[in-house]
Amino acid sequence: MCGRYALAAPRSQLAWRFALAHCDVHAVRYNIAPGTDIAVVRLSPSGQRVLHLLRWGLLPHWASEAASGARLINARGESLRSRPPNCGRGR
Repeated sequence: MCGRYALAAPRSQLAWRFALAHCDVHAVRYNIAPGTDIAVVRLSPSGQRVLHLLRWGLLPHWASEAASGARLINARGESLRSRPPNCGRGR
């Protein structure tokens, strides 16, 4: 999998494509890397689609700090249950 991506769509296009109720946190970015905040479409408590910023990465239960999640961006399905840091996940 790729470790970086770009989000070049303007705010108006994202709002239309995903039927967003609110789209106020997006900015065009061309080099989005793991460990940074990324725009994600989520459902609000009222059931509307909104754009939120979330940190990109997988944070294992044993990590003492959030910076560990920046190194973990992919989880392979074939070894999900047998290799750290994912042992026991995917049930």
